[in-house]
Amino acid sequence: MSYFELFPALYYSLDDNTSGQMVQDIFRRVVLSDEIKNNSVLYETYLIQDGDTPEILAEKIYNDASLGWVILITNEILDPRFQWPMTWYQLEKHTDRKYPSNLYLNSNVSVNFNVGETVVQQTTGSSARIMAKIGNRLSVINVNGSFANGANITGNVSGYYTNLVSTGNVFDNTPEQIAYFAYTGNGTIVDATTYNNSNRQDLEAVTKREQLIRQNDSLREIRILKPEYVNVVIKEFKRQINS
Repeated sequence: MSYFELFPALYYSLDDNTSGQMVQDIFRRVVLSDEIKNNSVLYETYLIQDGDTPEILAEKIYNDASLGWVILITNEILDPRFQWPMTWYQLEKHTDRKYPSNLYLNSNVSVNFNVGETVVQQTTGSSARIMAKIGNRLSVINVNGSFANGANITGNVSGYYTNLVSTGNVFDNTPEQIAYFAYTGNGTIVDATTYNNSNRQDLEAVTKREQLIRQNDSLREIRILKPEYVNVVIKEFKRQINS
């Protein structure tokens, strides 16, 4: 039984009831009762594998892909886009978008250049395409060559140029940079001084890439409602949605 089939219908009109149609009242929200939510006997633990979706799991476990909503509601997942682990391919793409090759910094240049245009350092011919503007920083990708202080950069679209003698710097912002330091046993974060002054036997340096992987993996453990109790949840859903 599909999710939206369970919602009651209502008459909807945009012209003061001159005309209208019956639509599903999809704005109602259902929260499982504590009796169902906290009863561990009803559930088994499952680790989401790469490529699993609620529909794939529902087909595998309940022989009905349309019951993917049962998996979502029993895990209190409101938005699978952010509460369901990404595939490895999706995670790699997300990492590339979040951490482009460099952050090119120069005071007050972000207001003058456009996202998508290429900036070129005149003396070296080095170029990079602007991916985003963050404060006074230009987040760039497709870096060709190296940037350094002492020359102008020019935009191929805006035509704006600025001198980098006093304020220009290139900051690596790659996924392999260190995000934080932590104890391996409990994950307690420590500062760089503690890390550098210790023997590091029980400490680790976590890169930005590894941080994203860990955040993604933290979403993998879910509860699967045992097949024999699915009708209990459907009945509870219907009761709430029609009350």
